[in-house]
Amino acid sequence: MKLIVSVFSFKTPLLKSILMMKMVIFLMIASCIQVRAAGQNVTLSKTNAPLKEIFKSIENQSGYLFMYETGLIKTTKASVQVQNAEIDRVMNECLKGTLLGYTIVGKSILIKRIPNKKLAPKLSEQLADGVLNRIITGQLKDENGNPLEGASVFVQSNEKTGTTTNKDGRYSINISSNTRVLVFSMVGFSVVEREIGRDTVINIILKVKAGGMDEVVVAAGYFDRTKSSVTGSQIRVTGDELRKVGSLNFMQAVNAFDPSIRMSPNVESGSDPNKVPEITIRGENGFDLRSSADDSRSNPNAPLYLLDGIEVSPTRIYDLDMNRIESFTILKDASATSLYGSRGANGVILITTIPPKQGAIKVSVNTNTTVSIPDLRDYNLMNAKEKFEYETLAGLYTSRTSNREEQILLDIKYNERLSEVTRGVNTYWLSKPLQTSVNQRYNTFFEGGDKSFRYGVNLNYDSDKGVLKGSGRERYGINVSFNYNAGRNFLIRNDVTVNNVEGSNSPYGSFSTYALQNPIERIYDKTSGEMVRTFVFNNGVNPLVNANLPNTDINKYTEFQDNFNMDWRINSNFRVTGRASLIKKISKTEKYLSPLSSVFDKETDASKKGSYTNSDIDQLNFDGNITASYNNTFANKITTNIGIGSNVTTTSAMGEGYTATGFLSDNMRFVQYAQQFKENSKPS
Repeated sequence: MKLIVSVFSFKTPLLKSILMMKMVIFLMIASCIQVRAAGQNVTLSKTNAPLKEIFKSIENQSGYLFMYETGLIKTTKASVQVQNAEIDRVMNECLKGTLLGYTIVGKSILIKRIPNKKLAPKLSEQLADGVLNRIITGQLKDENGNPLEGASVFVQSNEKTGTTTNKDGRYSINISSNTRVLVFSMVGFSVVEREIGRDTVINIILKVKAGGMDEVVVAAGYFDRTKSSVTGSQIRVTGDELRKVGSLNFMQAVNAFDPSIRMSPNVESGSDPNKVPEITIRGENGFDLRSSADDSRSNPNAPLYLLDGIEVSPTRIYDLDMNRIESFTILKDASATSLYGSRGANGVILITTIPPKQGAIKVSVNTNTTVSIPDLRDYNLMNAKEKFEYETLAGLYTSRTSNREEQILLDIKYNERLSEVTRGVNTYWLSKPLQTSVNQRYNTFFEGGDKSFRYGVNLNYDSDKGVLKGSGRERYGINVSFNYNAGRNFLIRNDVTVNNVEGSNSPYGSFSTYALQNPIERIYDKTSGEMVRTFVFNNGVNPLVNANLPNTDINKYTEFQDNFNMDWRINSNFRVTGRASLIKKISKTEKYLSPLSSVFDKETDASKKGSYTNSDIDQLNFDGNITASYNNTFANKITTNIGIGSNVTTTSAMGEGYTATGFLSDNMRFVQYAQQFKENSKPS
């Protein structure tokens, strides 16, 4: 049920009286009946967030549509913490402490100011100023009668006053009485401007732009389908919404758009830039359902990643430049992932990159700088004085057998440690391996062309340094894209991408090592000033010794990928598409461990001190598919989707590696200076 209020001028008193009586009766009935529509419960966790952002999250989860004047909530913020709550409770939490109220009518929520003589203007004043709001509703469809989701509807003179259509193509916009024209637009369609007049319901049909057919994507996957026909659970996010999150990579950002996505916290790796995050969409399985996946051995619960319709590895997505993403779709349930068989059992993430646009050559430059600061507030470890007192109270310096000689040795140990604490020795080990890093991203995109031929060139460079000293990941690459329209219904697109990635792991090792160190121990000898190799009290090895040696741990790869796409729209209902992708990836891993490392302290054989490990992998993957689909809607009620296709994938890889030992000096750490292969090993 929709509540529509309009202000008109009437020519005859009789007509005016009849219409006013009908309006009063209608308003009385609407105010007495509480209309409920079955809605999905909402889960929110927002702190001091703008109401507009909160309302958007509620719309995504519940299907309700908000109606309000933009200025009404422009500066209002709220904090909401609810778990699987009904819409009434959620709205009460949102508007608590504000001067706003709400009314639920069908699947619409009307936000209004709470009547107050001191704070709200009188109705007569609103009428005199011509600012009384009214609501315009309607539906947007394409030329085939399919509803358009995500289309924009806004006031011509004020683009900030607007809304978007829901999955059924319907919209509702709250405008002032002096608004004259509404604008309707969507990517790939011609813009429509419509005078309002006295209409309260405006339905619009948008026409596809000439040469813009490749930009109109209704649903992603092997087969394109109308969104109204999709029964599976899916979430679609635009590239602009993705980039607003401000994350360093796609995997960190995707976690913010769907509560069902879980990113497993890796306590050991922390913020290591070379560790690909592990995410799950459909929970965790007890056995591997994706044996062909690149990370199936380390994470059998990972989803399937498709980039422009081609399966790629999680590492490729991790290193993907987010400025190139046009949109992505998350498929979660069995009906949505059935097309991909066992590969899609854990969910599917479909990513579409931005195609070049026609026109004069255009250059876009994006830069992004972030600062990573280690946060140690959760660590509440004892300092030297507290730890020494704790050890004393625990009886560490008291003989349990009352043995005199043993007690004398314990007294000596006690006095030595007390002397160090009294001198002020209090080493804060947690800060030693950490740094504050500056991360930089640069992206330049050239595009241009005409209706028949368009081109795009993308250059990118990323530098992501972790909070552990010596760690980092550098990425640079180029992407060249060509779009050729052979007529209005036949499109050919070819993308060539070359990426080079080099990651360095920190020589400081695991952060947990430093959390276990004793604050009473010194880093440098108090007499010589040299770094202490073996601790005085704990007989352990100073972890900073290994960190200051020329140990290296580098992994890098160069990847070449060529994607070919063909799209033939035989008519408005029948479509044939083909894709082919060739991926060549050359990976290399190098590790050098100094002969002076503490690992070899107990080794007396010089031929076993120091090590160099090398591993090379050469991969070649091909993925191709061809599909034919038929989509049609009969009598605006029956939707038919028929698809047939074939997919072929081949994978080949060749690798070699070895470990050599016996380095006499760090100045000769190349493999030719090694004395032998590692004992009981051979090249692989």
